[in-house]
Amino acid sequence: MFNKDLLIFSIMTFITVVVWTSLEVYHVYTTNTVPQSLTEVIEPLDPKLNTAIIESLKSRFDENTLPKPVITQPPVATKSAAKLTPTVTPTPTTIEDL
Repeated sequence: MFNKDLLIFSIMTFITVVVWTSLEVYHVYTTNTVPQSLTEVIEPLDPKLNTAIIESLKSRFDENTLPKPVITQPPVATKSAAKLTPTVTPTPTTIEDL
């Protein structure tokens, strides 16, 4: 009797798993994962470069018109500018002192 119940339970579980998996696979294939707004925005790019615009940009940003970067040396710390920190020395204590 126990084996028959186990067999029926196993068959029903197998059928459930197969149906569930089949429905999930069907759902994945039928649904569209790309939103409509994204499909409207995506367009193929034009591979041609407009050389007139590139030449215009080159003439606008000539090497002589760009500002030169200013390079400065970092400040040097001196002994007089350094702060002195006091040193801490431990003092021995005994149990009676507490």
